[in-house]
Amino acid sequence: MPPKSPPDTDADYTGLISLEECILWSISSGEMYGLEIVRAIKEVTAGKRQVSVGALYPALHRLEQRDSLTSRMGDPATESSGGARRKYFRITENGLRQLARARRMREQLFQWQSQPEDKGVLASSLVAPLQQELAFLLDRVIDVEARLQRLLSIASSS
Repeated sequence: MPPKSPPDTDADYTGLISLEECILWSISSGEMYGLEIVRAIKEVTAGKRQVSVGALYPALHRLEQRDSLTSRMGDPATESSGGARRKYFRITENGLRQLARARRMREQLFQWQSQPEDKGVLASSLVAPLQQELAFLLDRVIDVEARLQRLLSIASSS
């Protein structure tokens, strides 16, 4: 039986980096503005993942360019908004599909990772070619050593 390899995720690859995935998960339940997204990620990860505004907005822009989310400008600035007009983000159907693919990919990786016998077979299938290569190289070293000995004997006899 051929060794089982890690799941082929290329077909389902989401193209999302971790931050983008966190953003899409955050807005999957409803529209949010930037600071709400930052707070949601921090809350969900129990403070382990803190996103700076400097990292957030370029990621939001990339996601919008890929049609993973849409944005709209909120009402004119008010005192409660800190004097700035808020930009709200909402996930699109494409963004929801990307999240579904990301979930499937993680599940496949988890299943593969949790099957130690398959990883053992995979590891042994990697060792055999390396052993063959090592044997070949050792034969080459022995061959080169024999040639050097012959050259040394010829040089010393002349």
